[in-house]
Amino acid sequence: SFLVPHATTTHVDFDEYLFPESTAVYANIWQVMRDRGYWTHADEFIPDRFMTADGQFKRDERCIPFMLGKRYCIGQSLAQIQLFL
Repeated sequence: SFLVPHATTTHVDFDEYLFPESTAVYANIWQVMRDRGYWTHADEFIPDRFMTADGQFKRDERCIPFMLGKRYCIGQSLAQIQLFL
């Protein structure tokens, strides 16, 4: 899912960048999941930050290992089951 591009549907001006229609756009998941301005100890693997006190998955908008939207990873449910077993 890291390599699934999206594309602009129209001409887009973003900051000083200009993207013509049909430009491939890739999400930088690494930056989202390791943003030091958001996560405490961003470079450390700390599964507890995604779990409630009773061991359930705690949703966080920056926890997107399987991407988002209609093209998210089809193996997500299997991976989550294996993770919490």
